[in-house]
Amino acid sequence: MIKFAHRGASGYAPENTLGSIKKAVMMGAKAFEIDVQLTRDNEVVVYHDYSLGRVFAGEGNIKDNYLKELRFLPIKNNFSEEFSSEVFPVLKEVLEIIPKESILNIELKAIDSEKREIEDYILKNIESFPKENILFSSFNHEILKRISEKDKELKIGLLFEELPDNLEEYINESKIKPYSINPSAKFLTEEKVKDIKKLGYKTFVYTVNDVESFEKLKKYEVDGIFTDYLDRF
Repeated sequence: MIKFAHRGASGYAPENTLGSIKKAVMMGAKAFEIDVQLTRDNEVVVYHDYSLGRVFAGEGNIKDNYLKELRFLPIKNNFSEEFSSEVFPVLKEVLEIIPKESILNIELKAIDSEKREIEDYILKNIESFPKENILFSSFNHEILKRISEKDKELKIGLLFEELPDNLEEYINESKIKPYSINPSAKFLTEEKVKDIKKLGYKTFVYTVNDVESFEKLKKYEVDGIFTDYLDRF
């Protein structure tokens, strides 16, 4: 089973920061998950929330801020002094830290009203990393459709909170050929995992932080999990 370091070692360091990624590398992570989105000046930054205030101080949406403004924001560090000087990271910086032989799940973040084609900027920023080791995922399946049309060799992971009643029909209608289905652990059943396997897709489950859930999913024979705590399993 693949264990993805969810937003880096986010149980031990501020999520999606360079410190969190470095910590995951030190812990022996072989797979990583990060979130990316665009700033006002089309820079690709690594951040989960659409708005500021939870990990880095500030107000407003990421898409409305210039990178130079974000770089000056102080981190709201709830961990150790080790991470007190973290700065808002860009994708290229993160890719310099993650070992090239690793599996990297990049979650694309864009609100429905976003008119820019985020995938164009992402593709320009990942040239230093082996394409075959990257999995693009998103809850915004329209973006995944567009990025797969631009490069049919890219691996695509369809993110769901709860799986549709008829997954095969949904995928056929979406015109996306996924590599994996990435559902929430909250609503996943053994029967649904079997359905995914029958369709020939990998099953990568988020977010698994307790041993009981891990053992259950191991029994289901899922292909991977996203976790904040790599050393628990």
